[in-house]
Amino acid sequence: VFENVRSIYPSEVQLFAKVEAVQMDLDGETLLCDADSATDEQRLLQETEIIFNVLASVKFNETIRNALSTNVGGTRKVLQLAQRMTRLRSVVHVSTLYSNCNRVEIEEKIYDDLPLRQEVALQLITTLTEQEMERFQHCCLGPMPNTYTFSKKCAEVMIRDEFAELPIGIFRPPI
Repeated sequence: VFENVRSIYPSEVQLFAKVEAVQMDLDGETLLCDADSATDEQRLLQETEIIFNVLASVKFNETIRNALSTNVGGTRKVLQLAQRMTRLRSVVHVSTLYSNCNRVEIEEKIYDDLPLRQEVALQLITTLTEQEMERFQHCCLGPMPNTYTFSKKCAEVMIRDEFAELPIGIFRPPI
């Protein structure tokens, strides 16, 4: 595979000329941060063929509100943008092997064994205070050891439930 890629793009400059990192504002109305975000968004919608969604909060001790907002809410925003892309061929969502750390055996599928549905958890983070969320966190996490693994598992279930029509694969690296 790599030899084929190297034969098409002999230099790194040529290879990465088509790769572009996009800075996003997860809390704003639009995802893009730039002043020309409308122009950039149109270009992304018309030209993007492959998305690597590496967006994540990777702090194990993150508050559940922040972990869900970033890892589920942010992923939802990226995939909603992806739904509007006219040339999209593939989305690679980077999750974690540990999203299923509560299981002895892990198959290549999305496990729906959350103690609380991700849409309910997202609704709770917008209505409960920080203190209420802190007290309720153990109910949300269930067997998951931390907010990171819980939120990444929620994101996988959300992808399956809301974005099944997208050409999407989930990559679960061990680190």
